[in-house]
Amino acid sequence: MTNKQIYRVFCQTTKTLPIFFYDWWLDIVCGSKNWDVILYFDKSGKIKGVWPFYQKKKFGFQVANQPVLTPFLGIHIEYPADIEKSVKRYSFQRKVIKHLSEQLPSFFYFRQNFLPEFENWQPLFWQNFQQTTYYTHLIDLSIDEKNLLANLSGKRRWEVKKAKEQGYRIIESDDIKALYNLSSQAFTRKGLSPPYSLEDLERLDQELSKRGLRKIYFCVNQQQKKLAGSYIVIDRHKAYYLLGGIDHNLDSTYPMSLVFWEKICRLKKLVSTLDLEGSMPAEIELIFTEFGGIKKDFHVITRTKNYMIDLLYYLLKRKRLN
Repeated sequence: MTNKQIYRVFCQTTKTLPIFFYDWWLDIVCGSKNWDVILYFDKSGKIKGVWPFYQKKKFGFQVANQPVLTPFLGIHIEYPADIEKSVKRYSFQRKVIKHLSEQLPSFFYFRQNFLPEFENWQPLFWQNFQQTTYYTHLIDLSIDEKNLLANLSGKRRWEVKKAKEQGYRIIESDDIKALYNLSSQAFTRKGLSPPYSLEDLERLDQELSKRGLRKIYFCVNQQQKKLAGSYIVIDRHKAYYLLGGIDHNLDSTYPMSLVFWEKICRLKKLVSTLDLEGSMPAEIELIFTEFGGIKKDFHVITRTKNYMIDLLYYLLKRKRLN
């Protein structure tokens, strides 16, 4: 059996993988033939480390990049139960990461956003990878609702209040087209195409809906018009804000404030943490902190055979951030 075939069996039996690492997720966002995985086995033949990656040809070169609609990927390590001392944990990390990185195919360009839980990238540095620090924002949903509300900025608490006074309310819906139309406005307003298509989102949503792993929240007015929306992916203990948007014809952000606050309250009953996803634009960073998000760094890991490619990617990324 190939690594990929073994991994598919592993995905059917394990419940410890992050949601973005499962074969069904990768089949949808990459295409079943466009991803592969490296595995680390312990002495008993059990999988203790995995590194899935999306691969494609671009301008005739083999590259590996972050798949669409997938905020995080990278290396996931299954630690033995008897590892308690930090010295043993670091030793195990080094061994797993070294094995995985040495088995990684030679790409002209490689880039992945690693999970925030992956903290030690130093063994990858020794294997000639580069790192850039990005930030996501986490909301601790284990605290009571009173304190969650207190963590909001005064502006956002006022906007939530005004939204309710104006008769806005939050509904759950399966209207993926309406959500896509709202989310794509942030890109079209800047003269950019959304990085994902409606078809991309529909394929992923169909599987997530079937598995009960997503929530779609809309803020509607008294005429039931959808003014703002949020798409949430549910993992075991964490929820991810995958995408969202607001009608840019509105003259206030009350609907977005209400949908943000209500999703915090509703998700509190399901998971212990809300990850607002890694977003670096200044205006989005401000919104996430105004809703009580605490900064958490994560590693963007790259390796390239041509440093001009790194520069080109950086310039294209800056265009989207401005």
